Amino acid sequence: MKVLIVTTPVKPIGQGEGGGVDVSLHHIIRALTHRQHEVSVIAPKGSQLDADVDAKLIAIDGELQQSCQVHAPNTRFFCDDDCVLSRMWSAAQAHQDDVDCILNLAYDWLPIWLTPFLPTPVFHLISMANENQQVANALQRLNHTAPERIAFRTHAAANTFSFSRPVTTLANGYPLAQFPFSPDGDGSIAWVGRISPEKGLEDAIRIAVRADMPLKIWGFEQDSDYRQALTREFPPSILQWQGFVPHQTLLQQFQHCSALLMTPKWVEAFGNCVAEAICCGVPVVAYNAGGPAEIVENGTTGFLIRPGDLDQAAAALSHVCQMNRTEVRRQGHQRFSLEAYAERLEIWMGLQRTTHSRHSASKRQDPPRPLALG
Repeated sequence: MKVLIVTTPVKPIGQGEGGGVDVSLHHIIRALTHRQHEVSVIAPKGSQLDADVDAKLIAIDGELQQSCQVHAPNTRFFCDDDCVLSRMWSAAQAHQDDVDCILNLAYDWLPIWLTPFLPTPVFHLISMANENQQVANALQRLNHTAPERIAFRTHAAANTFSFSRPVTTLANGYPLAQFPFSPDGDGSIAWVGRISPEKGLEDAIRIAVRADMPLKIWGFEQDSDYRQALTREFPPSILQWQGFVPHQTLLQQFQHCSALLMTPKWVEAFGNCVAEAICCGVPVVAYNAGGPAEIVENGTTGFLIRPGDLDQAAAALSHVCQMNRTEVRRQGHQRFSLEAYAERLEIWMGLQRTTHSRHSASKRQDPPRPLALG
């Protein structure tokens, strides 16, 4: 089957601001091509795919879209002819007759609104919780008529919306052979994410100070004022800024950390770095909220703590560092294989059928099939 993926319009692939969407995109391509599907990707000009993925890249020029999480929830976004989002979906319309389905990874109202007007089935893998009312309204309308076209990474993210009909949950999968493993930690803590207030880096720093452990920080600097404020407030002996690095480099570096901290202020829709850490054998201390609460197995692959309880988190670090990293890794490999992910994607998008009619698929009334996270 042929799949066209339309990715986020906030930044070219590979530059960091796409965050977990960029990571997920590459794993989706790997999963689908592993099952002999052909994949094309529409993305902003300047995008670069990893060398090991087999997909045709269609680069689109235009004005980049601002990420909605830096705006108030009631902010309305508009597109004109210069907007890369509208141009990307014009390209999707032009290419739709060449593919069996379209997969949207953008958290924007336009592709959701366009869904009933395109004869080729459009599926939406939603990467965030309810952060914008315009997007929520579009999703709720689509949920009423075609709930099978919507999927979330976790129940926590889906439950932030007021849906009348159930939707699919679809956890990520990873190319586990590429994930390194260190049987021992080096005494440092890892924190991975965009450097932006909603990610809650200040909590992680305060926890590291309490635990008297150095904090290694990886991620794209989305808010430079935020980083500068943190640098002024906290001792440099604790903070070890690692910057934004290629994904495989990130895995090679953080595999040596004794634990990963996850301290978001918003509802984290999934938490790629949590699952990736576990797959590398690095145990996790995370707030018991959002996606991480569905990934971490409390007492087995890490500990879940009350959001904002810094003392509890610091105490958990002393215990989590004693966990059997081989067992942590084994649990991750059981739950997040690329093969199982490919099967979940195929079931959701109807790619397992021997015959496929775009027009019949777009009109089908089959009930959505909820998928297990594991």
